Amino acid sequence: MGVKFAVALGANVTVISTSESKRQDALRMGAKHFVISKDPEQMKSVQNTFDMILDTVSADHDVQALLNLLAFEGVYCLVG
Repeated sequence: MGVKFAVALGANVTVISTSESKRQDALRMGAKHFVISKDPEQMKSVQNTFDMILDTVSADHDVQALLNLLAFEGVYCLVG
């Protein structure tokens, strides 16, 4: 739902996932970009670029890796 809301509000949405299998769903919901979090090169390519990260992951995961993706004064929002 976060993807749909962000797209509806006009955001340029990137979905970050551990699974390539979610790419088509993300794009179908309106995401413009897709990053595999287990791929160090893909994660490095988006470091310091996001104004906001809406983290909806319910499982344990590396929050620090996501914080590294935020631009200066970016906002990290954990929904749990």
